[in-house]
Amino acid sequence: MSQMTWGYACPAHIGNGHRCGNPASNNNEFGLCAECEKKEGVERAPKPDFVLVKVGINPGLASELRKFLPQKKRDVEKAMDLEAAHLTDAESIGRNPYAGRDQKYADNPRPQDADSGSCVFGRSTPMRMVSLAGLKKELENADLRFTGAHILERGKKCTLVMEYKNEGEAREMHPKLEEFLNAAYQEIFIWANGMNHMGFVNHTVNCSGRMDQGKPVVNLLFADGLWSWKLEEVAEPVGDTVTD
Repeated sequence: MSQMTWGYACPAHIGNGHRCGNPASNNNEFGLCAECEKKEGVERAPKPDFVLVKVGINPGLASELRKFLPQKKRDVEKAMDLEAAHLTDAESIGRNPYAGRDQKYADNPRPQDADSGSCVFGRSTPMRMVSLAGLKKELENADLRFTGAHILERGKKCTLVMEYKNEGEAREMHPKLEEFLNAAYQEIFIWANGMNHMGFVNHTVNCSGRMDQGKPVVNLLFADGLWSWKLEEVAEPVGDTVTD
């Protein structure tokens, strides 16, 4: 199928909670890369201690969500602090911190472009027409509980961030937030990050282009932190979509 062009990042553990990230040799579910297939005693990367589901939102939605959600701002100084942490982490595993980000900035990378994690379903091609329906239940079954949400503001860009953690008190989710977790999206990127300075492994699910109409191609699955998908009926979206 032409829509299903994404690859799959090798899930072998290479240390400090990091996933290998090289393309799986045959793109089979949970397959290792050609290099890791030759190794003995390969273990899969650990499942995350917390998962952040991030949805790009337009100013109108941001204004509506601010009625019941806190807002956090990421200024240049904070972005540079994060970049420094990512650079150090990437260097420790011999990884290019800018390899997975927008290549139009390759000669002049921005602080937010640095990353030490692995893009689970391919770096150059995102998953398309993906439903999150069922993800909330899967996360909860994996002992990851909803602990809060906020709006992240970076310049003119706003992102809804929903947090699932294996520690902390579970909170009741606002019905408006459940709409985002039950929605389908035009594009999704999943980043499997290694252990942070506090000793926690985190993954992020980045979503854009919320679809109000049309059927998704796949349902996203948590798969105990390895991530997978289930094929659904293929149909092109119809009508207008809400974009970030």
